[in-house]
Amino acid sequence: MCDETRTNGLLMCGYNGRMDELLRRLDTTPRTMAHLTAELRDQELDAAEAGEWSARQILAHLRDDESMVMRMRLVRMLVEDDPLLPDFDEQAWATNRNTSHDKKESLLADFMLQRQASLNLLQRLTPEQWERPGRHEVRGSMTVRDLVERWADHDDEHVRQFERATGDTLAAVLERRAHPGAESEEKR
Repeated sequence: MCDETRTNGLLMCGYNGRMDELLRRLDTTPRTMAHLTAELRDQELDAAEAGEWSARQILAHLRDDESMVMRMRLVRMLVEDDPLLPDFDEQAWATNRNTSHDKKESLLADFMLQRQASLNLLQRLTPEQWERPGRHEVRGSMTVRDLVERWADHDDEHVRQFERATGDTLAAVLERRAHPGAESEEKR
């Protein structure tokens, strides 16, 4: 196990700042998505440019990818010796996955729950476990650390994609909340 400490409510195991930063990034994404979706109506969630994902598809992907891809890879790397990790075809998933019945509140709640389950595993890894190997069928050899770096980058990519899909940014949402009414006053 690890030497447990808490930083901003997150259990940390006293690793170097890089591992702690990766865990903080993963911990932040569900709250970021909650902020970005709070004001969106269904038609805004479902709007998409030709060939692009809708905001609802992005949120559903984050939720599904959490439990079906990323955490599954993590668990396999922790319990198997150098497992072969299959690639995940995001485009095929987006084409074949029907997200029209997914309510944003349910997607967010489940994503938060799935992410917390992943963080519970990650927060207790020993330094040796961070170096356990696996082989991605496209990217090749990787360690748990490499997987988690890719996981955090994957989150960032989809947050930016969500912001493009909705035409809004986290900074703008937080600014509106910090100064309610300022936007309507500017329009006068």
